[in-house]
Amino acid sequence: MDIEDLLSEQESAIVDEALHATEEVARYRREGEQATRRRLEALYHRLTAAVCARDVTELLAYVRQIARERAEAGFELSDVEAAFSALEDAIWRRAVSRLPAYDVAFGHGMVATALAHGKDTLCHAFDAGAPHAPAPYPDLTPLFRGTESVLAPCPAEEIVSAA
Repeated sequence: MDIEDLLSEQESAIVDEALHATEEVARYRREGEQATRRRLEALYHRLTAAVCARDVTELLAYVRQIARERAEAGFELSDVEAAFSALEDAIWRRAVSRLPAYDVAFGHGMVATALAHGKDTLCHAFDAGAPHAPAPYPDLTPLFRGTESVLAPCPAEEIVSAA
């Protein structure tokens, strides 16, 4: 099993766990479980597509849409980031328990890299003057198309992958 298999096979469990984690955010509680689940599933599908295709273009377009909608609905940036973090945490827990040890860092790095670009885009859509933060994980940016941000530290040929 690799990260792509895990994302496909564990979708329901990952979204369930992320949904539970977002119950602590007041705005998500007010929107209700069904609406929050639909939003998490939509983000999850785009994240999965980005990781499988190694292309964040559609994910980032969706994130810009989310930013507009959520800002207009009165959400704080931290509320929206909570959903991203909930998905990442749920994926991490599944990766650690289900992926072979040699694939955990690479798999999580792929997910974390795609989500970092998503969070960076989200942050700048909410506040154009927000600083770019360095990635706190193995940054696999060069392996993704559509990553024209300051997060890209080196060319793809310098990355050694498990794939």
